[in-house]
Amino acid sequence: MNAARYGRDEGGVSDVSGAFDDAGADGEGGRGRFTGDGGSGSGAEGAEEEPAQGNMNALAGYIRSSWARNKRARDVVEHRLLACLRARRGVYAQSELQEMWTADAGDPIYLPLAATKMRAAEAALRELLLPDGERPWGLDASPIPELPPEVAEPIEEQAALMARQQMLQMARTGKVVELDQFAGMAARLGAELRDRMLEAARREAKARAARMEDVIEARMERGSYYKAIAEYVQHFCTYPAAVLKGPFLRRGKRLAWLRSAEPDVVSAPELTWAAVSPFDCYPAPEAESCQDGDFIERIRMTRADLYECIGTPGYSEKAIRTVLEQQQSGGLRAWLWSDAERRMLEGETHDTWIPDYLVDALHFWGSVEGRVLLEYGLTEGVCDPLAYYEVDAVLIGAEVIRCEVNDDPLGRRPYHNASYDPVPGAFWGNSIYDLMRDCQAMVNACARALNANLGLASGPIMGIDMSQLAAGQDPKAMRPLQIIQLDRSRAQAASTPIEWYQADSRAPELLAIIEKFEQKADDLTGIPRYMYGNENMNGAGATASGLSMLMGTAAKGLQRAVANIDRGVISRTVEAAYLHEMLYNPDESVKGDCTVSARGTAALLIKEHLQQTRTQFLALTANPIDMQIIGMKGRRAVLAEVAKALAMPVDDILPTAQELEAQLSQQQQPKPPQPTPNAALRAVTEKGKTESQERIAGARIAGQLAKEQIKHGHEYVATDAGAVPDAGQPAAAA
Repeated sequence: MNAARYGRDEGGVSDVSGAFDDAGADGEGGRGRFTGDGGSGSGAEGAEEEPAQGNMNALAGYIRSSWARNKRARDVVEHRLLACLRARRGVYAQSELQEMWTADAGDPIYLPLAATKMRAAEAALRELLLPDGERPWGLDASPIPELPPEVAEPIEEQAALMARQQMLQMARTGKVVELDQFAGMAARLGAELRDRMLEAARREAKARAARMEDVIEARMERGSYYKAIAEYVQHFCTYPAAVLKGPFLRRGKRLAWLRSAEPDVVSAPELTWAAVSPFDCYPAPEAESCQDGDFIERIRMTRADLYECIGTPGYSEKAIRTVLEQQQSGGLRAWLWSDAERRMLEGETHDTWIPDYLVDALHFWGSVEGRVLLEYGLTEGVCDPLAYYEVDAVLIGAEVIRCEVNDDPLGRRPYHNASYDPVPGAFWGNSIYDLMRDCQAMVNACARALNANLGLASGPIMGIDMSQLAAGQDPKAMRPLQIIQLDRSRAQAASTPIEWYQADSRAPELLAIIEKFEQKADDLTGIPRYMYGNENMNGAGATASGLSMLMGTAAKGLQRAVANIDRGVISRTVEAAYLHEMLYNPDESVKGDCTVSARGTAALLIKEHLQQTRTQFLALTANPIDMQIIGMKGRRAVLAEVAKALAMPVDDILPTAQELEAQLSQQQQPKPPQPTPNAALRAVTEKGKTESQERIAGARIAGQLAKEQIKHGHEYVATDAGAVPDAGQPAAAA
């Protein structure tokens, strides 16, 4: 892992247009801290003093010896890599073609059975590792987050204070508190306080992990992570091993849209990932991973790319100019014997032309003795001449144009490898083609035999006695309904001038053999034909439920392959990106104690039944009792996951958590009772009854008043007439 990944500007890559796109010969710059826009110290402003030239032969010789050792160890693997690439392209080797080719038959038939398996595995792995709308990785907050010292230390003091207050309250009531009781109260209160603090810390840790995931996701989008993973999966399904490089810093240009309508061109280093071709990887003998021994990546640079490295911290200007002068005279063409066939199979060219505008370079990662580094002139980070230091250096010809100490906190390199079928203790495992090599050979042999047999059995074979043909007759110019002239004078007794032979067809037997070895290839690779849409299914595969069971069984074959990528590549690359953000991101709100989890294997195990299980869960919990347990918030969470799996707009369908909380609060507020239809009818009836009673009572009172008026009227009349009222009746008031 390059030191530039952890806060130092990778100047050698910053201004290079494409030399390090796949190689990543990482330069180093100033030690500026990470900034919000991805920039750090760069250029001459943060440059360190260029190492003195000194005697560079010792370091160059050490790298050359490591290169020779690693290259010899990979000679056997070179043939395997080419064989896998031929199987992917569906072609024979040139030596095989020379033995099988005939003028009459032409090029032999090649049935690309291995290529079909590779494409099927690639499609399945891409679906799992690059799911739409989801991440193949995640950050899990620590279940027991560490409390900061400023929070953890006052807990005991606060618990003792609360226990003292409770003791005083008990003392006022006349109760006596013993010392043991006081200690128990303090311990209990301290545990309760600590639990509450830990619960709050867990919630905060989950929030920080979610924010960190968003930050890393943005880095990956800009750093071509998913493009590199797609290319890596292709290598993984084709070769005995696949290597992913990253993250490493590479300077690039991008447009930044500010408040004005005009864009601003920003040049800043960004975390980058790239898939390295297995042809360019040279691990140490007996190495199991890229982290063991000396690892060398072969890179290619143009003259322009090389010139841009001048002035970049960590690079030697004198060495670069020497290389440019030597390359001008054509002295740096260190191409390998496999390059010509590799370029032909990869579709670049069909001749042996060697590009003169490219320069071969070796990117070395390994331990070098301090004495050699001091002789080279590298003094930063080198203290003991007898100690060994992990460095990364770039060698071109006899010149070391760059050498820096790897200051990764854990001493790791930005290379990660995995194999489809790993071999314990070996860097190179078994590819899909390696597992079915014999099946591919038998299928090809049967296909060639079938082609020859069908040609022989397609029509009769004619035999002609040339001695009986008349002069001027050409047996090769025969046509239907032609009259052939014969000369019987030279014929032997009872001889037939023309004889016919019909070859037997062996197509059924040959096709049965091909079918048998195709089935055997399914078992050897763990990639059955029904995974990629073979329609010839019998038995259980002829029904939907039976095919679903078979697909679930077949997924177990890919489970180990996905687990290899999860452990060897996904987890390590995401962990490196997480470490970079923890070290150099100035935003403290995203930092927290997290662990990386790769989700490829989990997705493989639950992908087929997850949606169905969620739907069943919704149906099972759609009752008042379960709703009291999970509540509206839990119901919304399950509905959100179901809608997300169906690629539906969750935000447009479901209310947010805050909106749902507001709705629930509004529903809990007391509301005036609404009258029911029966209640309204009763109210109308009661009102009419009351009004009727009031009218009856008013009529009765009016009648009584009328009677009283009539009675008093008579009395008044008698008084006015001079009549004397009775003694028992009072006189009417005037």
